[in-house]
Amino acid sequence: MSRVELKNVWKIYPRGNVIGVKDLTFTCEDKEFLAIVGPSGSGKSSTLRMLAGLEEITRGEILFDGKVVNDLDPAQRNVALAFESYALYHRLNVYENIAFPLRARGMKGAQVDKKVKEIAELLGLTSVLKKYPSSLPGGLQQRVSLARALVRKPNLTLLDEPISHADQRVRHELRARI
Repeated sequence: MSRVELKNVWKIYPRGNVIGVKDLTFTCEDKEFLAIVGPSGSGKSSTLRMLAGLEEITRGEILFDGKVVNDLDPAQRNVALAFESYALYHRLNVYENIAFPLRARGMKGAQVDKKVKEIAELLGLTSVLKKYPSSLPGGLQQRVSLARALVRKPNLTLLDEPISHADQRVRHELRARI
């Protein structure tokens, strides 16, 4: 993805007429790392969910490479979103959790294996590929969630506090690797 733009984006939740995001405008260029910071309830997660297509915007425009995507389904956007809450499949081991989005898109065999092992190496997960998420500490579970988001090489990767449970050394290392 070369460019992401939000133009005068609003999110008003009908229940209680709560303004989640008010008139947000910004541009993120190709390969740019952009952080949205603010206190709890300031609309950070809502903004990410709107970019991913999980929340409808109330007004304004979201553009990917100059094309308005407001009405595109999440599957049509090729956006990965990793949350602070890991959303891992606890009946699947780490390898299978990472492979899941690849298989869901029809990829098979050696190609899946290669991609899973590459992202596991990048995020320091090689030694835990056969383990189950419930046996891992929070920081490692977050890395698995992050690997699952990144493995399919999305056009846009959105991270909603995906490494907040990792210790400081690991956070710095993961930021550099990402």
